[in-house]
Amino acid sequence: MQHAGLLNLNESRALTPAEMQQALAARRAKAAKFDVGDESEARGSGWLSRFFKAEVTKNALRQVQTPAGPQWVSQDVDFDLLRPLGVGDCRSITKVEIKGTLGNSFPLSRLSDRERGFLNRAVARGYSAWILCLWWHTTDAGQDCELMHLVPWAEWKQFELDLQAKATGNFKGKSIRRRIDLKTGWDKYTIRKVNGRWQIDASHWLRQLITVEDQPTLV
Repeated sequence: MQHAGLLNLNESRALTPAEMQQALAARRAKAAKFDVGDESEARGSGWLSRFFKAEVTKNALRQVQTPAGPQWVSQDVDFDLLRPLGVGDCRSITKVEIKGTLGNSFPLSRLSDRERGFLNRAVARGYSAWILCLWWHTTDAGQDCELMHLVPWAEWKQFELDLQAKATGNFKGKSIRRRIDLKTGWDKYTIRKVNGRWQIDASHWLRQLITVEDQPTLV
């Protein structure tokens, strides 16, 4: 017996033209709802947790009143990475800001003055502070990410200065260009997905920070 609104899984048939159109519309609607910020935070924080075998906590937002109504704003860097030190319950805390872009460039303006202030404050208080940047692209099935860069905040700021120094013509030094800027000097920050698994580059700075197993981390 089949109830209204439920598909009888024992049935097997081709979709009607109307159902096909409905399915395509649903796929387009899903793609249109893709939020690169939310998806980057979910994918990036998941990778951090698995790679470091550590707890990753999202820092709370604060509600403020604006002329347009109540808004939620950050109070700190996006995430805290809590790594056990092997001594009782002691853990090291690293502040991680996660960003993402869909396309071949990352506008530096994606990091607001407020977020930059949080990162600078974290360093001033003695924490490590990192930027995790995810590069997304569009596929037939939607959006996917196969490239990330994990960069200490101080080195990210130096990259920004270098880009500004290279500004010429139409390039104002206000974005990271995937096909140009990432070709030089980014290997030691690179994390790639190879055959469905994330792998850090052989020269990645993380290899000096921790003991990295040869087996890459699953997505």
